[in-house]
Amino acid sequence: MANDVIEVAYPILVKSMVLDDADLIELILSKAESHQQAITKRQEVSLSATETLVGTGNEEVIQSLLKNEAAEIMPATMMRLVDQSLETESFREVLLRRRYMKPELARRMYTWVGNALREYINDSFDLSQDDVDEAISLAISEAMDTDPFDDGDNINLKDYANAPLYEPTSSTPIQSLADGDIYRFGEIFIDLSGLSAASVTRLLYDSGSEALAIAFKAVGIERPAFSEIYCYLRGNRPYEAFIQPPSHEKAMAHFDRMDSNSADRVFDTWRRAPDYGFEAH
Repeated sequence: MANDVIEVAYPILVKSMVLDDADLIELILSKAESHQQAITKRQEVSLSATETLVGTGNEEVIQSLLKNEAAEIMPATMMRLVDQSLETESFREVLLRRRYMKPELARRMYTWVGNALREYINDSFDLSQDDVDEAISLAISEAMDTDPFDDGDNINLKDYANAPLYEPTSSTPIQSLADGDIYRFGEIFIDLSGLSAASVTRLLYDSGSEALAIAFKAVGIERPAFSEIYCYLRGNRPYEAFIQPPSHEKAMAHFDRMDSNSADRVFDTWRRAPDYGFEAH
């Protein structure tokens, strides 16, 4: 009956104690999402069954599993799902609301969840401002290692300027980029940021999108200008193609999520660092 159509199999998959782990794993591997979802709702879901369900990679199945407090989940798997929640928004709330969610994992998620979940993290996990600053700085430090600039991710500036919703600005930093004067742009950013020349070089040309978003938010650059500067720094590639990959969307999402006060706090840690200034404190 567990192998039958879901209408017949559902109560068996959810409630039957006759099915052992081997049976459940075989069903997870051989059946469609509806059967997998039913298994996530059992009163007990063992580690082996949980690992198999997570291994399906099915977002809906994993989300349903996370909602089940009776499902056993290995610490390493929780860490992996927390990291995946950076890109998979549906995981965020269910992860944070699990009864045994570890505070260090909740702190890790602080930098990429929305304001409502940030409030929930603060209320539920008793984060201090130092905890928040450390979480943000750690995320930036990791982003700089895992999301470097790539010569392949470039745009054609003429295509960008002719694109729908383009909002030109006459700000001096953008004008220096438009003129092709990268050296002047670097000097301007040194003045704006208070960072060393070495730090600015690393930030502008070797960092990831999150570090750039925080930097430009902290120095008071507005959203349209940040988008334009980000595109200039990428080089040349058709704008229509540029906005399709996650890189531009990711950069703008970081910029939107980061409030000015948090950006200022992180930026202050960079200013105080003796060398490049991007290590977590």
